Amino acid sequence: MPTEIHVIGQLATLAPGETHYWEYWFDDFIDAGACYASIATDNRWLGHLEVSQQGMVANIRMVNFVVHLGERSWTYTVSITNRDQSAVSYHLRVARIYA
Repeated sequence: MPTEIHVIGQLATLAPGETHYWEYWFDDFIDAGACYASIATDNRWLGHLEVSQQGMVANIRMVNFVVHLGERSWTYTVSITNRDQSAVSYHLRVARIYA
C-alpha cells in the first residue's frame, strides 16, 4: 500500500514521566484515511517512549448555524509518554496509508 511519512510540528522535549497530547490534521474537511503516529529520536537514545491513545475525531461543518452532514473535518489524536528516567527530544512522525 502506498504510504507517506509526515513530520508534525517542531522538535518536542519530554521530561521523565511527562505526557504530550497531540492533535493533527491534513487539511480542512479531508479524511486522510488510516494514519499511524510514531516518534523519531536521536539514534543514540535507548529509553522508553510510549505512543498511545491514537484516534480520529469527526466534526460536522456548520454554516450560519445550519448543519452540513456531508462535510466533516477530521482531527487525529495521539499521546506520547516518557517512561524513562531522562529527558528526551523527539519529532512526531505520522504514516498516512492509502488503501
